[in-house]
Amino acid sequence: MSSRVMNQIKLKDNIDVKSIHDELDKSSLWKQAYGSLGVPNGPNNVLINASSINLVSIERPDLKNDSQHIPTIPHSDPEYGIRTSLKECLLPGMFMVDSIDQFPNTQKFLIWFINEYQGEIGRVMLYNLPPKLSVGEHTDSGIYYIDKDRFHVVISGKYIYTTNRYNKKQYNEGDLWWFNNKVLHGAYNNGNILKITLVFDVYKSNWRKML
Repeated sequence: MSSRVMNQIKLKDNIDVKSIHDELDKSSLWKQAYGSLGVPNGPNNVLINASSINLVSIERPDLKNDSQHIPTIPHSDPEYGIRTSLKECLLPGMFMVDSIDQFPNTQKFLIWFINEYQGEIGRVMLYNLPPKLSVGEHTDSGIYYIDKDRFHVVISGKYIYTTNRYNKKQYNEGDLWWFNNKVLHGAYNNGNILKITLVFDVYKSNWRKML
């Protein structure tokens, strides 16, 4: 690997994502994507073209849309044992939304990831983006993001992901990617079908040791 800083690294490809896609195929839960940490989008928001399903959140139900009252998450040291439920994989302070019961295969994948790469899961979202549309360039900033790695699993379609304007990578169905969401990044659906991505954050993953 080059000594220069890498902002996108593919961990696996050809993952069988059909069972996850089948869970989403007829879902009525897709909604206009929210901005960072549950703040509703404005007309110029970078996610205006995307729809999302929130599965694991840090927002307390009574403060759902109030970004000024995001609770501090008390980190724990992950216990590196075998996890058998998604609840065991979560970072303290996270909660699973009720609709997550509709996505058992998505949960199985997340459990596999933690058993494979260790750590504790933060936010989990599903995003879709129609063909020939973009998610605008942005950075994810704030206390929540500082100590977590972000991962993408491509459930359907393909897209070009860009970091720092010039570092472009092709993401294809079945790929698992890490990328640095603290730098400028954005996506373009260069395919002909809806792009669906499972996006999740992990605290203290050891994925770098397994490259």
